[in-house]
Amino acid sequence: MQVRSFGNLMASLMVVLITATVCVLLVVQAQLFLRSVMTLADRIVEQTLRRIELRVQQLTDPAIAINHQTLRLVQGADLTPDNLARLEGFLAKSLELRTGLTSIGLAIAATGEFIVAERRAGGAIRVRELRPDSQGRLHWTDWLWEGAARRLLGDRPWDGYDPRERPFYRLARDGESGVWTKTYPFWQEDNPLPILGISYASPWHDAKGRLVGVVNTDLELQAVCSFLASLEGELPGFAMILEETAEDQFRLVAHPRQEQSFDRTGTNLVASASEIADPVARSYIAALAKDRARLGAEEYGRRYQVDGQWYLSGFHRLSDPQKPPWIIAMTVPREAITGDIIRNVMWSLAASLVCLAVAVLAALWFARRMARPLRELCREAESVGRLQFETIHLHRSSIREVRQLQRSMAEMKASLRSFRKYVPADLVHELIASGCEARLGGQQQALTIFFSDIVDFTSLSESMPPQALVERVGEYLLLVSDIIHEHRGTVDKYIGDGVMAFWGAPHANPHHAADACRAAWHLQERLDQLGTEWQGAGKPPWRTRVGLHTGEVIVGNIGSEKRMNYTLIGDAVNLASRMEGLNKPFGTRILISEGTRESAGDAILARPVTRVVVKGRVRGVLVYELAGLAEEASPSQRDLAGQTIAAFQELEARNFARAREQYQAILKSHPHDALAGFMARRCEDLQRAAPGRDEDIVYRAKDK
Repeated sequence: MQVRSFGNLMASLMVVLITATVCVLLVVQAQLFLRSVMTLADRIVEQTLRRIELRVQQLTDPAIAINHQTLRLVQGADLTPDNLARLEGFLAKSLELRTGLTSIGLAIAATGEFIVAERRAGGAIRVRELRPDSQGRLHWTDWLWEGAARRLLGDRPWDGYDPRERPFYRLARDGESGVWTKTYPFWQEDNPLPILGISYASPWHDAKGRLVGVVNTDLELQAVCSFLASLEGELPGFAMILEETAEDQFRLVAHPRQEQSFDRTGTNLVASASEIADPVARSYIAALAKDRARLGAEEYGRRYQVDGQWYLSGFHRLSDPQKPPWIIAMTVPREAITGDIIRNVMWSLAASLVCLAVAVLAALWFARRMARPLRELCREAESVGRLQFETIHLHRSSIREVRQLQRSMAEMKASLRSFRKYVPADLVHELIASGCEARLGGQQQALTIFFSDIVDFTSLSESMPPQALVERVGEYLLLVSDIIHEHRGTVDKYIGDGVMAFWGAPHANPHHAADACRAAWHLQERLDQLGTEWQGAGKPPWRTRVGLHTGEVIVGNIGSEKRMNYTLIGDAVNLASRMEGLNKPFGTRILISEGTRESAGDAILARPVTRVVVKGRVRGVLVYELAGLAEEASPSQRDLAGQTIAAFQELEARNFARAREQYQAILKSHPHDALAGFMARRCEDLQRAAPGRDEDIVYRAKDK
């Protein structure tokens, strides 16, 4: 199972949750936005189409109203010359007032007679009469209408025009009420180019329901195009008017730019959508032709793309008989409707991403802040496992359970700090570092053993108050322990004022003898400095004797299953203890055994003392005084060691007199050398005790 960091896990979970939440919200927001935009676009298109329809109705309603008024005027009236003049005046005045209309006419079913008021260039109103003469032949009479009077323009023979053959007449003849025609070319005999438009025609029936005639009102497409052009400033896009053809196709009959709905001649409507110059209108009409199955609906919207730009379009079919048979269509650039919305959404998206980034950073910060107390507690637990109980500042957590755990950890460390003072925690540190499990057992190994003791401690302790003595001893033992640790030694135990330590276990140390010698030498140097400080404070200095021996011992966990101690046993331990005691008669501070001298080698400077048989042993051992460290030894120390070696060699050769002389020579150059004084006296005693014969020169110690 993969193990992960709590902080990383929390940060990952929070980042994933925040990112997923923001992404879901963005997706939902995007979907709602698209739906809202499309709904808004459809509503805008729908409302715009309704507006266009109302405006188209403003254009067509006058045609219907005039048509109906004319029909009511002629119904029940005879076309006498006076009535005819009044009718012509009514038609001319109505056309003058309705500037959007092209012409208003009346066709008689029985004779083909036709009376029409036309709008000519410049706005003049011409009234034309197609009536029979005295001989019954049809001819044209043209009048120019000026205010309330008319002026004869002339007579013309009949040119064959029969209103009963025109689309408006045929459509009205077959119906029961007024109806709008589709687009067709108007007839004008003096205009070589046809004028396209639509007509509203109403049948005139007598009391018996027989057709009497047809009233027509004409509306030019040019006027419709001008009307659509006037709407462009009001609409986000543009409107156009379509008609369905007999071939189930659509043709463009009106466009804000009139030339778009006419062919190249400018006289006829374009034959197909492919001929429309406007690509937007062309694409929309072509799209409508493909979706004829959906044209049963009253309104239909479409979204399409032209030259990389999206358009929204819709149409509305004018199915009311009182309205032209048109399809009002409009198209709007999507940017015109959604531009501001999309920009706002992009800003919202950017703000969401910024919020997401801030939330992710906050999540990472929060996760790290949550994990920091836990990491500190993990480090605290690890330090407790290594028996390191120093107080460490912990960041207080805002989580109740974590804070309670911090408090419990602090209490546990305080308890363990107190407990550590009763156990050799330094040794346990070494054992933990070595990875050894505390089990009964040991192994034979060559180690260097250290013993130290304070000179005249009993008398010193009697002269001091108990608390002051405890404090001084604590300060002293702390110094000894620190120096031993600095030189990779292990403190075994405190024996009153004495200290037992060893080198070479539990970690292997091939230089254990040299390290032990360095520790002993530096200890004396530090004690000399400390003694100077104590003297300055009015306290008596303490002198310490140290003994070192290197030999085979049993090292390991000694004791019982319930309580054990990592320590040493063996004769070498006793000999090391005797080394410390021998300092007293010899007047030395650091004595080392021959084994330690050989193991330390060239790392130390030592001078021989004598061969000694300690109490409890039979064999003698050569004892040395540690005179210095090889890398730090001064010329004076080296000279002293050399002189001592020479004197000892004379002693070994049993030349007691010469040995005595050399030891006395040492005293002359080093008057405070207690060892030289002791050995000079010993040589004198040996010479006096057995003159002329061999004598055992081994020193036999009486005390432990």
